[in-house]
Amino acid sequence: MAKLKGMSLPLETVVLLILAAVVLAALLGFFLGTFTPAQSKIDILKKQSSLCQQIFSADPQCKYAGAVIPLATRLKSEVCGKPTDGPICSSKGADDPYCIKGCCSIFCPS
Repeated sequence: MAKLKGMSLPLETVVLLILAAVVLAALLGFFLGTFTPAQSKIDILKKQSSLCQQIFSADPQCKYAGAVIPLATRLKSEVCGKPTDGPICSSKGADDPYCIKGCCSIFCPS
């Protein structure tokens, strides 16, 4: 039987491949874990903008009554009641004008 010289990988090469895989996994974990909170914050801001725009379309005078109450409920529960940088809305009802004014201040300034 013929001898197969030079066909096996040296032990150092195997160790370096394992080390490179561990470093790559650590870098991926760092970058994926670091940018995830920013993406969720962007999603919340998109939802906030959309709901505030719907509220302003239904109530251009910013009286915050009647037809906007279901939208205000969604706004408070899905966006402004979330503790992202501290909740904007108080613990009062969803139709609380302070909640809507604070969350949609760009559409209806005080």
